[in-house]
Amino acid sequence: MAVRTPPTDEDVWVVPTPWWPKTDPFRGRCPTAGVALNMTAAQSISDSLARSVERIRAILSHSGSHRVLAQRGAQYLSLPGTDPLGAAVCAAIGMDAKLFDAADLGRYYDNHADLADYLVATHGLGFAVSTVAALTGVYAESQSSNMWSGPSGPAAYRVTARPCDPPATLVRRLRTLLAASGEMDYADALDQARQLRRGTLSIRLLTSYLFPTEQHWVATDLADPQLTDSFGSTFLLASVTDPAHAHRIIDLLSWQWHQLRDNKSLIYSLAAHLGPDAVPVLIRLYEQGRGNSSAPGLDAVSRLLARLPSDTALDFLAEHAWRISTAATLLASTKRFPVRAMRVLAARTTRHQSVDDFRQHVRRHPELAAAMREELPESARQLVVECLPGVTVDTTPLR
Repeated sequence: MAVRTPPTDEDVWVVPTPWWPKTDPFRGRCPTAGVALNMTAAQSISDSLARSVERIRAILSHSGSHRVLAQRGAQYLSLPGTDPLGAAVCAAIGMDAKLFDAADLGRYYDNHADLADYLVATHGLGFAVSTVAALTGVYAESQSSNMWSGPSGPAAYRVTARPCDPPATLVRRLRTLLAASGEMDYADALDQARQLRRGTLSIRLLTSYLFPTEQHWVATDLADPQLTDSFGSTFLLASVTDPAHAHRIIDLLSWQWHQLRDNKSLIYSLAAHLGPDAVPVLIRLYEQGRGNSSAPGLDAVSRLLARLPSDTALDFLAEHAWRISTAATLLASTKRFPVRAMRVLAARTTRHQSVDDFRQHVRRHPELAAAMREELPESARQLVVECLPGVTVDTTPLR
């Protein structure tokens, strides 16, 4: 039986097209066709704010309102278009955000993507960036108690200050609009971001997320000694192009794994922009988060690994192929990278592992197994003979 081995190049990396909609857009690296301001949504918010002026005033004057935000919001109602923070406060209240409660300020899970379109449509990209940065730079005081501290009372409560992070949907939409903007508009917004970076670390982290083109910002922020936990840094997984930066973010994760659970685009962004270099990072995310319900599970990680041209990725899939879901991703990977799979699975047979997977792969690709037979370990060569008795290799040059 004569066989031919088709030419193949399994080391070329191209981001799979279905991944792009699952990532946070990266200017210059991802398709932006079809991204445009949603003027209908912007007008809807504008109309809603116009109808809600008295309601907004009532909320701002409430005794529980955050003092600084209430003052800036009231000023903006009297003189619109002059204050990014006031604009953010009024717009968010008009969309039923919980700005009247300092403890819940900015921490809600509704989709506020339309707010980005409103801010850009009415004030421009630079102003929108300033508005989101203003919310990021505000700290709200809140009382919290330790239920294990004993009898309740004033001593059982402590007042803490924490950043009032804007909704992820708002920030992600603003990054999308920046990625698709024209050169002049982007340059203007970038210049505004440079000025904002004179502010707090939380604002600098925001600009590094919004402007992933500025990789030196990412490097500077992740090296800042003030960055001692993952607050704000986890979202930079969508901005990193250096695997060392990704590992730095994982070092900071601590208890903030839920940010990965609630923002699955971060993992796809990481894989898309690091490519094969993402493999050790993804494996570490799985192994370090094992047992944590908020961490990326094996199913999610294996789906990404199956598309990456890497021996390490395929070996990891083979190691976990006893799971039904991982067996499916391993099969998909072996079909995508048949030469790599022949080599990796053959190496595992020396440890008496993946023998059945190797046999199946040989039977699916008999011509390839015959052509590679002499390159494989002795244990694998014997299995090839057993699976393909009488197979010979056609050495005629392929055209």
